[in-house]
Amino acid sequence: MKTIWVIVIAVFITGIITGGGVYAYQNNKAKTDQDTLKSQISTLQSQNSTLQKQIADTTSTNTTGSTTSAASAPSDPTAGWKTYRVMGTLHF
Repeated sequence: MKTIWVIVIAVFITGIITGGGVYAYQNNKAKTDQDTLKSQISTLQSQNSTLQKQIADTTSTNTTGSTTSAASAPSDPTAGWKTYRVMGTLHF
C-alpha cells in the first residue's frame, strides 16, 4: 500500500514539474514573439512614414510642374506591332 502512495506522489510531482516547465517555455516564447512583432510594427511604421513623405513630395513636385517631362513617361513596348486577326468561323 505504501508503494502505491509513493508512485502517486511521484507522478503528481512529475506532473507539477512538467507543467511548470511547459508554462515557462510557452510564456517565454510568447514574450519573444511579442517583441519580434513590436519590432516589425516599428519598422513598418517607419517605412510607411517614409513612403508617405515620398508621395507628398512627388505630388507637390508634379503639381508645380518643375520636374515633369515627356522623357519620364514610360514608352509603349508594343508600339508598331502588327495585329494578327483570324478570319472565318470555328467548327467543333
